[in-house]
Amino acid sequence: QIPEVREAETGHVVREIRPPGPMWRIDRMAKDHPNHQAVVYLENRHYDLEKLGRLWQVAYCPNSIYRLATNRIIIPMYQDGMMVGWQARYIGDSVNGVPFNVAGIPKYWSSKGFKRRLVAYNFERAVRHRTVVIVEGMTDVWSVGPMGLGLLGKTMSPFLQRKFAWAMKEHHGDRGVAVVMLDPELDRRDLKKQREHPIYRLQGQLLPHMPGRVLPVKPPDGYDPGSMERPWIRRLIRELAAERGIQVTFAKPKS
Repeated sequence: QIPEVREAETGHVVREIRPPGPMWRIDRMAKDHPNHQAVVYLENRHYDLEKLGRLWQVAYCPNSIYRLATNRIIIPMYQDGMMVGWQARYIGDSVNGVPFNVAGIPKYWSSKGFKRRLVAYNFERAVRHRTVVIVEGMTDVWSVGPMGLGLLGKTMSPFLQRKFAWAMKEHHGDRGVAVVMLDPELDRRDLKKQREHPIYRLQGQLLPHMPGRVLPVKPPDGYDPGSMERPWIRRLIRELAAERGIQVTFAKPKS
């Protein structure tokens, strides 16, 4: 049995966070201002702006009290109907051709007071699916689809591991499957210490909660879920699941 877990157990409570400023939903922006730089950037990356706005409430913030949230794409995180965090994404893949680390400007900037270890992106929607695909970032979730769960990094806190396992048990009994599909590249710390790849590390952490139902999937070198098309992601998962005798499904959850 997996006991139900609550945020209060950690000594912290997830609270509602204010938006950074005006939030212009991106699907409505696409209709009213089709040539806006935020709209053009996301469309050039082949995202469905209707779904970004309707499903994930992705928006544009024209001005904010926070400099690093002004003129940025805002990706909010919700839990229990509350906005509990957001990330402000720079519009573009470099700063006028200069890499972000060289320019000293973060690609993503997170809201203050955002407790990452207690929440995951798209958690409540993802766990309704019998197969959940655990990825790193928010844009990875957009590529995977509604069953994607974003960690905002390469690790999953023990609290989130237990909360995830409990939610899967509640919704699916012993039929729920977790696919771990983090980015293939290792960071400097993992390389230096010759650590096990985060994909397999997280697999080992989840297996005691979901024995036989955790599938590690390493994307091809040079790719991450956010840069892969959805049919390719699902084909790769299906092939590896078949090899290991794990049943996965991408069917919509029953309402």
